[in-house]
Amino acid sequence: MVTNQQIAQSFSNENLELIILPTEKCNFRCTYCYEDFSIGKMKEPIIRATEYLLQNRLKSLKSLSISWFGGEPLLALDIVLRINNFINNEISKNNYEIDFKSSMTTNGYFLNLENAIKLFEANVKSYQISLDGDKDFHNKTRIKANGTGTFDRIWNNLIQIRESEMDIEILLRLHINEDNYESCFDFIKKLKSELLFDSRFKLLIKAIGKYGGKNDHLINPLSKEEEQELANYIFEHKVQDENQNICYASKPNSFVIRADGNINKCTVALNNPINNIGKLVGSGSMEINTDLAKLWSLGFFNNDKDYLECPMSKIPELVKKADSQQAFGSMAGSVVKSSFVLLSKFVLS
Repeated sequence: MVTNQQIAQSFSNENLELIILPTEKCNFRCTYCYEDFSIGKMKEPIIRATEYLLQNRLKSLKSLSISWFGGEPLLALDIVLRINNFINNEISKNNYEIDFKSSMTTNGYFLNLENAIKLFEANVKSYQISLDGDKDFHNKTRIKANGTGTFDRIWNNLIQIRESEMDIEILLRLHINEDNYESCFDFIKKLKSELLFDSRFKLLIKAIGKYGGKNDHLINPLSKEEEQELANYIFEHKVQDENQNICYASKPNSFVIRADGNINKCTVALNNPINNIGKLVGSGSMEINTDLAKLWSLGFFNNDKDYLECPMSKIPELVKKADSQQAFGSMAGSVVKSSFVLLSKFVLS
């Protein structure tokens, strides 16, 4: 159940969540990936615009979350360090009292100890890294662009970090499908014995689905029986599972800044026009299609749990019938306008 506090935090102008894609290129070609890697590294005008945006907003913030995504964000490590250190310097020189947290979703290939230390010093202290099971299975699906395996490099990086004293958190996202299902339980035991005994490491088990990529036809999802068996295992062994009430995309104060300056709400449906809600301009302002943006947060008003957990999967039927994004904007505006007037009154009361 969504609490009043969660609603207030999601709508407050004193909180800002940015998911930044410093590059949309990747050194991996995971067989189930939905991205097309058509946009490269963030260029200087977009970097400066991001800094201007942050400089303007920091004055009124109490909480700032910067999450680094991609592509593979460590292919643009220089941009990550530059922007995070810009934030740190602005907070320090202006004596802002801001709770600034920064995290990264990375494939882990370049997260060696040297880079982890640089990122730690820039305030990146939380990571999500995906594994597709043991070496044999992982190296079939999470492969480099040249087709070679990646497991050993990632595992060695994780062991290096485990042996360090850095105060960071690493969420290991274990992908499960029909192909690696039988072996995943032995691999979980390996994770427990070599990493999870360290409180800095956590485990998230995720059944792989079809996310709209060109290789969806190659994915073998779990059967209903296997999903239930896996759920029972998670419960019995107290293994962490994905459990979120509100998707970041539902929150009005959460935005995705792409490498080309486009502003999205969701990191999955990157090329869906419904997801493109605006543009970051040179001055640091965000030009937002407010009607489109409002629709992503409609779950707060209609109290639809599924809508809040994944608004992209619950966009109303009128979106499908719209001939264009402009037509959709006017239609959506008439549908949600009264809803958000009421919701705003509720949040502020």
